[in-house]
Amino acid sequence: MKSFHLKCIQLAIAVFSAVILTTCGGNSKSNSAVESARAHVQAESDVNHSDSSEAENPLYQCSMHPNVVDKEPGNCPICGMDLQAVEKIEAKGIPERAPVKLTAVQKQLINIRSSIIKQEKVVLFIESPGVIEHDQSRVFTISAWTSGRIEKLYVSEEETDIREGDPLYLIYSPILYAAMQEYVDLENSTLNDPELLVSSRLRMKQLGLWDEQIAALDGMDKAPVAIDILSPVSGKIMIKRVRNGDYIKEGDSLYTVVDLSHLWLMAEVYESELPFISPGQQIIATTRAVPNKRFFGKVSLVNHHIDPKTRTARVRIVFNDMEQIMRQRIGADGSIHHEHLLLPDMWMRVRIEKDLGDQWVIPRSALFDTGRRQYVFVEEEDGLFVPKEIKAGPISGDDVVITNGLEAGERVVTEGTFLLDSESQLKAATVTEEFVTELGVE
Repeated sequence: MKSFHLKCIQLAIAVFSAVILTTCGGNSKSNSAVESARAHVQAESDVNHSDSSEAENPLYQCSMHPNVVDKEPGNCPICGMDLQAVEKIEAKGIPERAPVKLTAVQKQLINIRSSIIKQEKVVLFIESPGVIEHDQSRVFTISAWTSGRIEKLYVSEEETDIREGDPLYLIYSPILYAAMQEYVDLENSTLNDPELLVSSRLRMKQLGLWDEQIAALDGMDKAPVAIDILSPVSGKIMIKRVRNGDYIKEGDSLYTVVDLSHLWLMAEVYESELPFISPGQQIIATTRAVPNKRFFGKVSLVNHHIDPKTRTARVRIVFNDMEQIMRQRIGADGSIHHEHLLLPDMWMRVRIEKDLGDQWVIPRSALFDTGRRQYVFVEEEDGLFVPKEIKAGPISGDDVVITNGLEAGERVVTEGTFLLDSESQLKAATVTEEFVTELGVE
């Protein structure tokens, strides 16, 4: 259909030119244009239905207006130039593209360059944006073990680094106090029942005490009224939900702690790139926040959900060595502090490598992709360029992988392709008798 429309446009141009010539200089040129259009139609009909008649009756075409075709020598009705004999080409093209024959001078003017397809090792580089996220397995909620009143809050600010075993708050809890006193009484009892002692220790651990705290009760006559609750994890306090003097209930969420020594890098990868990505692939990431430094990691998970808006899938990346995302800073007192180079919600640029092995490749400049088909121009002999449909694979740098359509030793055009393609389209353009009738050409 598109080819038909192109033919119609070309004939319309010819007729429009004839009308202009009529206005400027008489009806004889108009009649000549009409006759040329008719001759074009008849010539195309002859080409389609009889190769032998074409050989006996060669066609003549204007070099400036390829839509002007006649079966007799003469002049172009549009520009007045001599019509040139059209050389018959045996090679076949593809829909909307025809073979093109060029002289040595024409090749030089168009700057035609070609090269033989080659086979080489291809490493595909996929680049995509990414964002730092918390390692979801390293995000902790510290809840109240038991109800009670906060007597003292040791960690009172967010963004505070804590270590496992650091005291979080001092609590007075009637339930916890009763459990500790029971243990002290059992320890001081003459019966000293081992089973009851084990049960009592387990009860205190369920209420949040550590083994060291329980052992410290040995030898006491009376349990302490309030006791410290220690942190079960290391990390940074990101959210604090408790204050001095608060009365808390069992199960209340008090802190959210994130271990920033383990982070995820979530990359957005286009659906067309997913076949080349799999767990275990190595990556390199960079960020403007830390210039001149590269971070290394590997793909740990490929999400099997495509975002309908961006047509991308999320790829989870873990860093090979978490020490690379930290740096040491010496404080004013000589103490050593560790700072995080990468933080949640920080943007990064990700490059994923995929070794495709040996592949047939051509320069990207040789490939035409109309959306419906992919093709290149193959130089079959000196000066003869034939469009050939192919199947292209991934693009690697300045090369594109060819999966089907070309054979070893074939030479494809790499420079001057635009002008060559334009000439190929003109060679393939024709008009139809029906369109001449619709225009009212007598």
